[in-house]
Amino acid sequence: MERKLVSIRTIEKIIPIDGADRIEIAAIGAWHIIVPKGVYKENDKVLYFEIDSFISDNNKILAPFIDENMKKRAHKTFYKNDGVLIKTIKLRGEYSQGWVLPLEHFKDYNFVEGKDLSTELGVLKYELVDETNNMEQKGKFPAFFPKTDCERIQNLTLSDLEKIIDEKVEITYKFDGTSFSNYYFNGGTGICTRNFEMKPEAANLYTRSAITEKIRDYCEKNKRNLAFQGEIVGPEIQKNRMLLTKQQLFIFNIYDIDAHRYIEPSQRIAICEELGLSHVETYEGSLLKNGKTLIEQIDITPEEFKRMTIEEKTEALEQLREKILEITETICGKTREGFVFKSFDGKMIIKAISNKYIS
Repeated sequence: MERKLVSIRTIEKIIPIDGADRIEIAAIGAWHIIVPKGVYKENDKVLYFEIDSFISDNNKILAPFIDENMKKRAHKTFYKNDGVLIKTIKLRGEYSQGWVLPLEHFKDYNFVEGKDLSTELGVLKYELVDETNNMEQKGKFPAFFPKTDCERIQNLTLSDLEKIIDEKVEITYKFDGTSFSNYYFNGGTGICTRNFEMKPEAANLYTRSAITEKIRDYCEKNKRNLAFQGEIVGPEIQKNRMLLTKQQLFIFNIYDIDAHRYIEPSQRIAICEELGLSHVETYEGSLLKNGKTLIEQIDITPEEFKRMTIEEKTEALEQLREKILEITETICGKTREGFVFKSFDGKMIIKAISNKYIS
């Protein structure tokens, strides 16, 4: 599932807000966006900007649509550029996640529906700025294993669901820290941030968290090339809502470089135990079904889903997204970021984030 930060979408319905005279909600799939009242209607085509979209003040295409109120409310500096960050906000008791503009304002552009338009519009994905300096960086992120990233449940389409309908999923808590990778490949090792590989002699958060020797010993003993990926959490990282007293690495993925696939959960956990590594917490409650398929989270079997009409499948997908988001809000609230749902083969990884945590 490739994330489309900016795309052409259709407003599916307009939802009134109790007691609000000037605003209402535009629903696009599972996303709710607060918009000025009377400007949009059902079936309107719009440009939809997902949360984490950063728009520079120097963006000649989009800056004219950003008023002073939005500049004040959403101001952010990203890589030394001032601009606005699209993020989750709450107005009149309702969450708003994203920003929309009428497609008719962009008639002179040959935008393709279904494509990510962020590059064409000069929109950047906002991430925590990598605080390592150029002197510490060895180079770009390696090309022989994937970066740590996953899509939100709101963007799960019917086509996506049908592709993984038979796949069982592992459910883990999402830890709010900074991404980390440590690999062994053909005798060489490396330590990586989300976007760069570090020089091993650098003195920073990533090299201090490295597990290089454990990885080297295991891989040489078992004749494997592996990349261990995890989240570093603790003091001075994000808001440390787990209240850890020291920075700590938690593994959530092990990628088999030779086989070009993620290792299954049971094997990953066994390797972590063998090497004495901490693993992210697995959800063990009863509200969600760990080890079952996604569709079984709403008590529909894959076989039953396959026999449904398109309309019934669409309704089931909406029910699935709503249930997972509701349960995430209930369990995680303000203290945990959310859940990660990962197919056992690692081909599908999606996350559900608690609105209370990020608002």
